Amino acid sequence: MPPVVMVFKGAEADFTGNTLRGSGVAGIRAEGTVRVTNNTFETPGLRTVGPPQFAVWGLPGSDIVFTDNKVSGWRHALVAEKAGVTACYNRVTNYGTVAIKVDQPIGTPMIIGNVLESERDREGIAISGGEGVVRNNRVELPNP
Repeated sequence: MPPVVMVFKGAEADFTGNTLRGSGVAGIRAEGTVRVTNNTFETPGLRTVGPPQFAVWGLPGSDIVFTDNKVSGWRHALVAEKAGVTACYNRVTNYGTVAIKVDQPIGTPMIIGNVLESERDREGIAISGGEGVVRNNRVELPNP
């Protein structure tokens, strides 16, 4: 399953005001630099097991800016490994175990002001192998 969009190493891309729909491994998979702002990510259904299903997948060496997006139905809204990450003011609904997941970050990830809505008690944000600035995020139950 390919991603909807792939940004290769050395490339830069801006994604603003788009709707990305699909069921591949990612909406946007990046080795380069991406600025993802004010987009909507939709998928037909949440896959809790099997192949990856990430709205944005930052590969080692990538630099991800992920702000003001709406994400629904992806296992993770953002996954990044050995990457630079800024994730602010996103709204994530119907996600898997973790909405925003960063492993061994490059620099200090900034994860601020995200609203993470889950029907079950889920972990909202996970950073491993480093420290981040994590402020004013909230996990909430959906509105009745």
